[in-house]
Amino acid sequence: MSRSRIVFFVIIGLAVLVVLITTLIQPQLERMNVSQNATATAQYDFEHTITLTINFGTEKEKWLTDATTRFMQANPNVKIELDGQGSMESYQALSLLTPSSAALDKNYAIPVLWSPASTIQVNLLNATNPDLLKNCKQLVISPTVLMVWEDRAKVFEAYYKDKGGITFENLVNALTDPSIQGSWEKLGGKASWGLIKIGHTNPLKSNSGVMSLITFANNYYKKASAVTSPQVTDAIFREWLKGIEDATTRPFIDSTGTLTDKVINQGPAAYDFVVMYEALAIENYKNAVGRQNQTIRIIYPPYNLFSDHPMCLVNHPSITDAQKRTATRLMDFLLSKDIQQLALTYGWRPADTSIPIFGTSSDSPFEEAEIKAAGVGTEVGQAIEVPDGATINDLLTLWTRIINN
Repeated sequence: MSRSRIVFFVIIGLAVLVVLITTLIQPQLERMNVSQNATATAQYDFEHTITLTINFGTEKEKWLTDATTRFMQANPNVKIELDGQGSMESYQALSLLTPSSAALDKNYAIPVLWSPASTIQVNLLNATNPDLLKNCKQLVISPTVLMVWEDRAKVFEAYYKDKGGITFENLVNALTDPSIQGSWEKLGGKASWGLIKIGHTNPLKSNSGVMSLITFANNYYKKASAVTSPQVTDAIFREWLKGIEDATTRPFIDSTGTLTDKVINQGPAAYDFVVMYEALAIENYKNAVGRQNQTIRIIYPPYNLFSDHPMCLVNHPSITDAQKRTATRLMDFLLSKDIQQLALTYGWRPADTSIPIFGTSSDSPFEEAEIKAAGVGTEVGQAIEVPDGATINDLLTLWTRIINN
């Protein structure tokens, strides 16, 4: 064999050997690089203080404060700043956010995480800025309830005992029937009770106010699927809703928590029926008894809109990768079984549906006999689908016109 042929085969052999070595070693090198990068990222997150600003609906403040305190104790380098704000107000501020914004309206800090009271605000924001929110997850759940003072509940149920008792349909009937005209005396109550008085928050400012309007609409149409713009702008529905709104106590309160405090302090002199969250009704049950010397009844509408408290990562250039990673870890922590069970002790139903509401924790108010006697239970009505942003805006416009006329 000639020398040139031998050299040729040696070169070919070396080339094949190089390819084989590269094929075998390259994946190991890539895995090492990925591992080293991940280790370096984790080390950076551990060594540097990372601040997370969370804009949240104030209804869940006690549980969220407890939960985030536990997270910070386990992660000393993480600082969490909780910014409680009305869900509709915070939605309106975020709707004005642009990539070049350095702060929100009124100089509020741009949050890393946003947790309004309901998917309602997420749908509204997605309608105008679909790229702003990422990785939304439900945290805790609370059904809508109608809270009624016990003496009023007994009279109303007796009058409508053959028509389903306390329902929105019967409530509108009592308000609009010419033979009743909203009079407690005509229903069999005391003359001193005056007219029926309804309470819900301002839907332009408060999530529970928007939830009230949607719950009214779905119960009017007797459906669990989302109501539509033609339905909420229908003239007959408008008159039905006007019957409720004409009986509402004014001025409207901007916060559900503030409304609850006012209801408990002023009692049936100012409010007879109040639309609110189950969690707040449970939390204030004993306060109601102590303040007004009577219990409250907690009623679930047949078609019920749940306050599902999503938490979303805000997709803005000002938020760093380290903040995004830490925010994701926090959301996973809030959805861990222990922290979800902790929500029960504050009157919230866990978003983790594998956790039973009843029979799991002696610290849970759901286990208290008097709370169950008030009406809290497993039958909470059919879950309502949240309508799209355009329909919600039409409903808000309708409500504004009703109360201004």
